[in-house]
Amino acid sequence: GSAATIRRRSCPARNAAGTLAACLAGVCRQTLPSDAYEVILVDDGSTDATPAVGEAGGARVIRLQPSGPAAAPRRAARFILIRAIASPPAIDAHVLPVR
Repeated sequence: GSAATIRRRSCPARNAAGTLAACLAGVCRQTLPSDAYEVILVDDGSTDATPAVGEAGGARVIRLQPSGPAAAPRRAARFILIRAIASPPAIDAHVLPVR
């Protein structure tokens, strides 16, 4: 899919390594082709393998310092909005370094 047709879904998480693989596997079982969607995992300072599980499951991972339950969903929404209107190089330069 082109950038205009990609569906983006956020997945805020903290210490979710034990359940995240099943969640991502469920997303992969949908009927959309894999290039028609993007899963954005916003990790709120996990101390387990959550980021690695997300990456292994094909999610784009944004890592935050522990910021509380509302921070990750807000950051995911901001990232999705920026991703919808900006070019990937701009995103990589301005958003992803927060990792």
